[in-house]
Amino acid sequence: MASGGVWTTNPPVRSKDVKARRAQRIGFCLSLALPVAAICFGCHGLPPSAVDRILKSEHAYRIARYDESQRLATSVIRSYPEEPDTAEAYYLRGLARVRSGDRAEANGDFRQAVRLCERSDLKSVLSTQLAHMLFEDHAFAGAARLYNQALKGPYPENCTPGLWFRYALSLERSGAFCDARSAFQRVADQRTDARLSSAASTHLAWRHSYFTLQCGAYTRAERARAAAKMLKERGLDAAVVRSGRPGVASHLVHAGRYPDYVSARAALADIRRVQPDAFVIP
Repeated sequence: MASGGVWTTNPPVRSKDVKARRAQRIGFCLSLALPVAAICFGCHGLPPSAVDRILKSEHAYRIARYDESQRLATSVIRSYPEEPDTAEAYYLRGLARVRSGDRAEANGDFRQAVRLCERSDLKSVLSTQLAHMLFEDHAFAGAARLYNQALKGPYPENCTPGLWFRYALSLERSGAFCDARSAFQRVADQRTDARLSSAASTHLAWRHSYFTLQCGAYTRAERARAAAKMLKERGLDAAVVRSGRPGVASHLVHAGRYPDYVSARAALADIRRVQPDAFVIP
C-alpha cells in the first residue's frame, strides 16, 4: 500500500535456518499490479546476533512498530556498515522510514542497500522501490532508468504487466514517446490484465510526441470553436481537434504542446484559472 505518497513493499521473511536459504515471494502493494520478486535469504557474512536483530527488525516492521524496526536495523548498520549482507538491514530500515514518512532518509537507505548488495534478485527489488519513489516525485527519466534495470533483472516472471506499464508511463512522461510506445504495446498485447491492456491501448491511440491540455469536449463543432476562441482571446494557444470517436463529444479543445509531463502540469495551473476542468493528455 502507499505511505506518504511512496509505494512500499513487504519486508523480507527470513528463515532462522540460514542453510535453508528458502525463497520467499515479496509482493509490491500497488494500485497497479506491479512486480513480485523472488528473494533468497541467507546471511553468511554476519554473526548470529546480527542476523537475530535483522529478524527482529523484520518482525517489528510487520506488526507496524516502525521505530523499533528502525532501531534494530540501525544497530546492525552501525556494527557492520560495509558488510554486503547489511544491505538487508538498510532495506528494512528504508521500508520502516517510508512508513514513518521519512522519504528522504528512506531513499538514502535504499541506495546504500543497492551499493552493498551482492544479490541480483534483491537489487532488482531495490531498483523497483527506488523507481516508485522517483515516479511519485515526478522524476520520470530516473524512474524509467531504474524500472528498466528491474525489468532486466534475473527473474523474468516478475516483469508483470503493471511493472511494464509503470515503465512505459515513466518513458512517456519524460518525453521518450517512441520508447514508451514500444513498452505500451507490450502491455496492450498481454492477456493477463485486461484493465492494463485497455489503458495501454488508450496511450497508444495518442500518436503525437507531445503533451497537451484538454479544455473541453463538445458534441457540436460550433460550441468547441467558440470555446477555443475564448481561450485564444486570453492568450492561450487553443485548437479544436476531432477525437475520432463518432457519436460522443468528439470535438475536443486542446491548448498548448509540451515536451514532457512536468511542463504540461506546470501549465495546467494557469489554464485551470480559465478552464477549471482542464487536464493533461495523454
